[in-house]
Amino acid sequence: MRYFARELNDGSLAPGLYRFEVGENSMIEQYWSDGWHHDDQAKVVGWLILGENDLKELSLDEAMLHRPDAFDSPRADFVHPRTTPGESSGGEEYRPGYKVIFVGSSLIGASFGEDAYNAAVEFLQAKSDAGKIKCFKWWCEKCKTMPFEQGDSPEGHVIEVSIPNVLKISEGQEVDWIWDDPESDWAKSRGIRAAQEFQSLVDRKSRPNWKIIIKRDWCLNRFCAEEMMEHQAFHLPTTQLLQPLLLGGRNET
Repeated sequence: MRYFARELNDGSLAPGLYRFEVGENSMIEQYWSDGWHHDDQAKVVGWLILGENDLKELSLDEAMLHRPDAFDSPRADFVHPRTTPGESSGGEEYRPGYKVIFVGSSLIGASFGEDAYNAAVEFLQAKSDAGKIKCFKWWCEKCKTMPFEQGDSPEGHVIEVSIPNVLKISEGQEVDWIWDDPESDWAKSRGIRAAQEFQSLVDRKSRPNWKIIIKRDWCLNRFCAEEMMEHQAFHLPTTQLLQPLLLGGRNET
């Protein structure tokens, strides 16, 4: 499990705590607030990919020191059920944020924006109508109450895809890549950036099983989709928002 908090200008940590893990049979994206909540805005993935410099990864000991109640309070094992927001108690409006997340081979890729979302929905819906995709139910919260069937919308499900289909879905879209755990022995042994590793998989015609999650989340206008959405609204290149030391840009041409 990886833990994160936001670092303030004075070097102290904001009170929130996030946890994130990609395992063989589960994916955890949660934040702490009197119990763990599902992070439907995928903030950790977004922060890692955007390379925002105020995100700090904490060791387990540091996380326990920062928020001991997240580990030893009576609610430390409680995960709140998902809710669908409408309007906040303060009367602020919500608006949609769009994400397409690819997970596989120790990598995470993400595209942001309505165009990427619509392209993924169109491709996967056609596959669903033809009965040619299935959900990875071991990760999928939605399948616990609404098992995926032929013709169903792929939104909110964890859909199994091949690399050729990852390429088809992402064609013409900006995709940013990170290692799911850059400190893992495998990531260190490769000695290359995550984007290069993905290209290596494509070049080798590797056939691992991948998952794709498409999300249309609702968030407060003042927090929605971080800087990424604002820049994409004006069609600025995604690479302007990346920290060179995190991803080093996309594959050079």
